[in-house]
Amino acid sequence: MASIVNIFADQGSDYTLSLTVKNDSGGATDLTGYTAKAYFQKWTGASKVYQFTTT
Repeated sequence: MASIVNIFADQGSDYTLSLTVKNDSGGATDLTGYTAKAYFQKWTGASKVYQFTTT
């Protein structure tokens, strides 16, 4: 299931975020073989979407 997360970062700054994906039992999910996708918008419904690197 996808989640929406509000992240705030100062303009022009470098930003790193680490996440742990958990299963229904609360344990970490093995994401081997999966691909992450992420993007941000300046505001909800903004027409411009910015992609960024995920590893």
